Amino acid sequence: MRKHAHLQKTSYIVIILVVIFVCFTMNYLSYQAEYRSFSASDFSGDWFADGSNFNLNAISTRDFGGSVVLTKTLPEEIRYNDALCFMSTNSFFDIYIGEDRVYTYSQPVNFTGYGYGLAYHSVNLSPEQAGKTIRIEMSGPAHSNLRGWIRMLSIESSQEYFARLARGKLMSYIISVGIALIGILILLFKLIAPKTGNKINTIALGITAVISGLWTALDTGFTRLVMNSIISSRSLTYLCMHICFLPLVLFIYSITKGQKKVLKWTACGISAVYYAVILIARFGFGRDMASNAMIKCFFVYGLLMLALLIPMIYDDYKYFTKNGFNRSSGFFLLGTVTAVVCIVADCIIYACGVRSISGYASFSRVGCFVFFLNTGIEVVRIWAKEYASLKESGFEDALTGVRNRRSYADFEEGNKDRYPYGFIMCDINALKRENDDKGHASGDRLIRTVAGKLVNAFGAQYVFRVGGDEFIAYSFEETEDRFLEKLEQIRTQLSEKDASASVGGVFVSDGTRDRSEVKTAAEKLMYAEKERYYTTHNDRRR
Repeated sequence: MRKHAHLQKTSYIVIILVVIFVCFTMNYLSYQAEYRSFSASDFSGDWFADGSNFNLNAISTRDFGGSVVLTKTLPEEIRYNDALCFMSTNSFFDIYIGEDRVYTYSQPVNFTGYGYGLAYHSVNLSPEQAGKTIRIEMSGPAHSNLRGWIRMLSIESSQEYFARLARGKLMSYIISVGIALIGILILLFKLIAPKTGNKINTIALGITAVISGLWTALDTGFTRLVMNSIISSRSLTYLCMHICFLPLVLFIYSITKGQKKVLKWTACGISAVYYAVILIARFGFGRDMASNAMIKCFFVYGLLMLALLIPMIYDDYKYFTKNGFNRSSGFFLLGTVTAVVCIVADCIIYACGVRSISGYASFSRVGCFVFFLNTGIEVVRIWAKEYASLKESGFEDALTGVRNRRSYADFEEGNKDRYPYGFIMCDINALKRENDDKGHASGDRLIRTVAGKLVNAFGAQYVFRVGGDEFIAYSFEETEDRFLEKLEQIRTQLSEKDASASVGGVFVSDGTRDRSEVKTAAEKLMYAEKERYYTTHNDRRR
């Protein structure tokens, strides 16, 4: 056993090192793509402003109080397919050659603020412009302290420029799209896979993967490069980064055994307060989403949400330790450790102010890909194990897919000391009339409809078909009011489906009431409701 554990840890370390190697390789290839042939066409140096020479790659509008006029002489030889190619961030400018204005760029205030992020430009040149003075009148966004800059200015073919950048971004973009596709597959699996009663929040996992994939794909700048979708890309980027934490925390909550609801609602509360703060700051006080204050606010929010994972994981550890179990983490642990290592690496790179051609998330997108792939595999593996066990043990009702009478007996034995709980008895009304009038196929549909509504309300693991038209369900809500709301929800949903069932439920807060007494009380309530149904419908066919 010890040898197996040592081998498993070694394999984890090897895989993580391979992932880091892939990240470095991708960044190196991106770097090569970004700078290949650039030195020969570089036009960034020796620009004249305020009586001094500057390299465009080293200055911003903030260095000149928000605006600057830069001048330089074009080369004596310019070919017909040459263009002035460069990238800019948060800067508006007019470009003049001689006295002619040849290019203007500006963006209106948008959903995220006054800035707009990274943009790519190509200004066609002609041999007649050789040797003339080029002038760039550049300013940063109004009412904002954002840095505006122009980088990597070159004179080359615009087709080669855009192709070179696209090649450098393509692999990173494909990995990001892969993350989103994993999320879509997880959501599809949730829709088509038979229910086993497992409470893992697969929907939250799928949504987190889709958001993370979209976020990291936009971070590469590939969509801006090939589609020129600047404002929409920026808006989606900030939307994704602000909403990704909540579904991730809800998923982690669902896979831990402690599941203290206060932690889940705390996560929702923190998120609600945070969303209110950033909306007020943006639309009430006009703060730019990329300002230092807003970025710091985002990091504080992220740290608070991640801090909530500590008690969740600790409660999970206590549960398994107390019961003498060993949690089989497998793929999930590997994916989590890999993602954390990669995200930490990107945070360090971001703090150093380095951005590669494929954005800030150069390591994180690979880590996220490994995390969601491994976690998706783990979820499917757990589902397959539970589904096979359910089938093999004969604990499933063949018609409805819920648990049967045999499963009910085992469930009660294993949960006899669990409080508080609600006990529900349900009997379908007029099933015989449905069979007589419309056939047994219609009657089977009615049975499945009632079973489905019970499952939606109480969960598949707590619903049991104990007779032809009889069901028993358990609810483990913490308050009687919430339990009664569930009962009313069942009645409402059944009436919307033109189905009818008599439902009797009793809430038990502690162990002072005998279970047989509870069942008798629920049965009486159910039969009282059934009597009212048949009295009003004047039909005794059950």
